[in-house]
Amino acid sequence: MKTVRGWLTHAFNEMRLEEVPYPELKPGWAIVKTKVVQPSVTEVQLFYGERSNSYDKVKKALTKGPQQLFGHEFCAEIVDVDEKNPYGLRAGDRVGATHTHIGTIGRDFPGCFSEYAAIPLDALAKMPDGVTDWEVAAIQPLTSCIFDVTALGVTLGDTVLVLGQGVMGLNCTQVAKAAGADTVIGVDRRDDILQMAKKLGADITINAAKENVVERVMELTEGQGVPFVIEAAVRRWDFPVALR
Repeated sequence: MKTVRGWLTHAFNEMRLEEVPYPELKPGWAIVKTKVVQPSVTEVQLFYGERSNSYDKVKKALTKGPQQLFGHEFCAEIVDVDEKNPYGLRAGDRVGATHTHIGTIGRDFPGCFSEYAAIPLDALAKMPDGVTDWEVAAIQPLTSCIFDVTALGVTLGDTVLVLGQGVMGLNCTQVAKAAGADTVIGVDRRDDILQMAKKLGADITINAAKENVVERVMELTEGQGVPFVIEAAVRRWDFPVALR
């Protein structure tokens, strides 16, 4: 059996680089060679056994022995693919991850914490030249933010409040502005991050460590409040929760 190197999680807080089976090419999937992979916040929490998204799924999987877990934020090159695929993807294409209807990459099936991985075609997007491999790896969390802002229906003239300006919050801030929001209010507890938020599109920033956020928002909106709130500050999740 052909093998490649990959990270196997043996238990919470125990991961080893070992030989793993070379992935099988299935209809509707591609075999990719990993170029860059980064752990998401949730994956780090899950590795340490914290109760985050998919905790029960990961815990159950580990009862069956070592597992190829994590690795859904990556840049990779397609090395094998069904030529009849409807996505127009070909061997040699450099791709990043989005989402798939099949499940979560690295939890429902092995992700890219290995030299090679099998990934559903609907989770792959061809990347243009000019975008670095490291930047491509950051595409996947951005797609979550695009989904939420689109689901909210943010458009021209809207006001959006984004709670938390970490990776996901900053992404949501930029996407909301790109969607046409007239006013984006960014909230965080760190002045340096709030300065970055302003550079990336936040019209107004609030330091929650220094101001009462509710009172400040009501003041800014003349008592009306905001129609759209994106919660991106919840520590145990790596995707935002959109509220309307």
